[in-house]
Amino acid sequence: AHVDPAFAKNQLILMCREWAQHPDGQLPAYEWDFGDVNPPVHAWAAWQVFVADGGWDHEFLVRIATKLLRSKGAGPTLLLSPAIHSLRQSLVLADRIGLRIIPLNSTNPEEWATVKEALRQEVCDILLVSPERLTSHNYLTFLLSDIPSGLGLVVNDEVHCVSEWGHDFKPEYRRLLRISRSVPRTVPVLAMTSTANAGVVSDVRTQLGGDVELI
Repeated sequence: AHVDPAFAKNQLILMCREWAQHPDGQLPAYEWDFGDVNPPVHAWAAWQVFVADGGWDHEFLVRIATKLLRSKGAGPTLLLSPAIHSLRQSLVLADRIGLRIIPLNSTNPEEWATVKEALRQEVCDILLVSPERLTSHNYLTFLLSDIPSGLGLVVNDEVHCVSEWGHDFKPEYRRLLRISRSVPRTVPVLAMTSTANAGVVSDVRTQLGGDVELI
């Protein structure tokens, strides 16, 4: 059967809203009995649609993963991305799914204390950090030390930038990988790129180290 990826993604997003979920984040099997829940197929379905659509919609994947993890009581997502220019669109899309994205970059230093307080109170779902802020100062320790539940997910977007084989190599991005290696092994780490050749993939896997699953 043919699948309309845009329609399917929209339905998956709608089913992530609070009015369509069991209180613990699972999807109800019957609309008249929220206590009878389906197996955890939502993440599997989101991945299948993501792949069927060409694997380019990183924002969809991050939003779905964050929402499902947060519904289960996990901490916020740390999203390391140079794509600050697409932030407004990200904020609009995140609001549709009931997530709050808070940016941290060189343009809003007056808000850093507010960001830390939002993390402490666990009202931030995705912390969007531009790489230059995290590599120039010890912002990771400063910001994340007071999160009661710890991080739920770490996402390295545009990860081809860490590889000399990539078309947009930025040496400072390599320091970001130490963040991925320093989080507890129970915290999933997602590295994403849509422009990786075989050399980039091999280089990224080597730099990430440990058990890396390529999907």
